[in-house]
Amino acid sequence: MIRVDIWVGIAAMGGVESVINRTVRYLKTKDVQVRVVQLVWADREWLEEEVEFYYLIQGPLTSWDGVFEKYVGFYHEHACPDIVLVEGWPILNIFAKKLVVEAGLPFRILERVHDSIDWYAGAGIGGMEYLQYADAHMVLNREIEKRIREGIPGAQVFRINNPINDDAISYNDDRDMHKLAFVGRVSEEKDIPLLLRAVSASSGDWSLSIVGEGPAMGEITSEIDRLTISDRVSMCSWQRDPWTLLKDRGFLLVASQREIGPLVAVEALAGGMAVISRPVGIMTDVIKEGKNGYLFETEMELVRILDGLETGEISRPDPEACRDSVSGFLGGRQLDELLEILEAMVR
Repeated sequence: MIRVDIWVGIAAMGGVESVINRTVRYLKTKDVQVRVVQLVWADREWLEEEVEFYYLIQGPLTSWDGVFEKYVGFYHEHACPDIVLVEGWPILNIFAKKLVVEAGLPFRILERVHDSIDWYAGAGIGGMEYLQYADAHMVLNREIEKRIREGIPGAQVFRINNPINDDAISYNDDRDMHKLAFVGRVSEEKDIPLLLRAVSASSGDWSLSIVGEGPAMGEITSEIDRLTISDRVSMCSWQRDPWTLLKDRGFLLVASQREIGPLVAVEALAGGMAVISRPVGIMTDVIKEGKNGYLFETEMELVRILDGLETGEISRPDPEACRDSVSGFLGGRQLDELLEILEAMVR
């Protein structure tokens, strides 16, 4: 039996947490012993599966001083795993490596990169200099793979898509084009105000459902009031199963200023919902204009797309084509590949 400790910096409810939950669920079915070790507890229950869970610090984290000692204390009381899977937060790799070198714990280190390396560095949770301490890396796109290979000669890098929860997605081809949706963390980088302004400025009877929670909720509510579109916007808070709520929506909107995925767009497409997105993350590879959605750079470009859909000047994507466009993400292949990596690392 392989023993895996999943290291998390801090967690709320979002795309990364969804990926971790799916990973835990899958590994448990494969007789892998899983523990989740969270550095900072933020008073938010986020794990969906029954799994051993521990946290080291009752937030907030004000200094990195003493963090290594927290990990030493934890493993003094708990058995050593075969592999530590670091979820994001590159700086955690140095603590894992110190446990191997200084405390003599014989585990391997696998880093799964969920965001851009520059963003991690800017957020103060480690950049390329900390990724070098991992034995292997999982990444989502070619750009990050190239960065790691160039920055860490000889690095072992696996490019694997994040898994989506096939079971939670019900395909539906009966969708209302005028019903739009946003799903995700309600935060500044998602640029939800742009979506609100575009809905307000476009012709047609468009409505928008916002599914999620986050620090920008007050700003979003104020913008809705300013634009006087409260009758066209629904604030739905976070949903464990957003796709049942959104089963008849025609388009998912993504205005993020940065993304590695977004995985939520892949899930929408799998259910037959088209996507209108900024060209971020994997969207530039996944979205085929007119086939499964559209790409936009600016607010006015989004307005033109909505107006074009309203007048018929541009075509509405076919739900079946949307589903077929992400067939490579379905079926759990990504998690099978993860298991193969874990098995290879302990041989």
